[in-house]
Amino acid sequence: MAFTCGSIDEKGVINSWKLSGFNKSKSLSELIANSIDAGAKEIKFVSINDKNYIIDNGNGMLVENIHSMFSLYKSNHGNNFSMGKAGFGAKPALLKLSNGQNVKIITKNNKGEYFTINIPFHKILSEGKWNDNIVCDTSNKTDIELFNKYNIKTGTLIELIDYKNEIINELKLQFNVTKYDDISFKEYSMSDYSSIVFGKFKISMKLTIENEEYDLNLYNPMSQRVFNFKKQGIISIYEKDNDYYFQLSYNNNLYEIKIHHKSKKSFKKTLEKVDDDYSKKRKYNKIGEFDIKCYLPEALINKTSAETNYSEYDKKNLQKHLYSDIPQLKIYRNNQFIGLNKHKETMLQLVEEMQNQDLKVCVMLNYVITHFQRKIIKLMIF
Repeated sequence: MAFTCGSIDEKGVINSWKLSGFNKSKSLSELIANSIDAGAKEIKFVSINDKNYIIDNGNGMLVENIHSMFSLYKSNHGNNFSMGKAGFGAKPALLKLSNGQNVKIITKNNKGEYFTINIPFHKILSEGKWNDNIVCDTSNKTDIELFNKYNIKTGTLIELIDYKNEIINELKLQFNVTKYDDISFKEYSMSDYSSIVFGKFKISMKLTIENEEYDLNLYNPMSQRVFNFKKQGIISIYEKDNDYYFQLSYNNNLYEIKIHHKSKKSFKKTLEKVDDDYSKKRKYNKIGEFDIKCYLPEALINKTSAETNYSEYDKKNLQKHLYSDIPQLKIYRNNQFIGLNKHKETMLQLVEEMQNQDLKVCVMLNYVITHFQRKIIKLMIF
């Protein structure tokens, strides 16, 4: 007996968003990343009674952008350096921030078109149905007036209901209106602070509460320091017909990184020097790269650990409970800070491959402040 099978359980997908690891801070970061991807240079957060607005001056959304944003698992970030997760991240982020309440989005694009998108999360959750539940229409007069109130030519406005004051409490923490010690966010790490996550971007973020305006002071752990020593390596990733090739650029030389599998769980890497045009000869296409930088600050000269080498810049912009994270290996994706790797072995393995004994000693003594940058050229979601 032959039969067909295979389906998408919409209710299961929607419920999975609740378990996607998005807290309030990471949800905000996802929406900020989407705004930056849309070309925004300024993002405003405005709190009025039980409503919070996120307004950016990006390019706004065309009809096809709206379809992409609300389609499940659509790969719409191919061949660029964007940060958002191809429309996947915005949905659980909006669900988390809204606490299951309805969300309204008003957008104006470069064609001068206004669209209003209503996401009835209450209905979506009760029915367990996503398809065709998002309603988009040309904006009415009231929505256009609300959008134009914030004096932006193009961009997007998100309206979130905040009956429990959870969003405004999160924003107060992010903008340092409420100090860390005053609220129980004891598990927050560097990747939970928008000021750090987007510290490398030239973007203005402002919060307005009861006519009081606050600026977000962006913090880049790599800036405003005295660096006496720097080592850098770039690992490029190439692909052809689902076959991947890795190349290390270090000390003006190129090496192929060969991976030798001993078993399913065991392997070792070796480096083999290659010519500059090696990847072209093999006709592989570059799809991304890792940029590894190791900095040695004034700490080594003063014979003090990087853990105690906090500058005035750090003290002004960094929560005290994060000081111990300063020397850790920081991981970036397209300039967006996404986390730490606190395992020193990762850095030691890298410098071992680079055959640099001085740097290895510095890492072991915790004197090095490190930066690990990943550039994604081709991003696919499966």
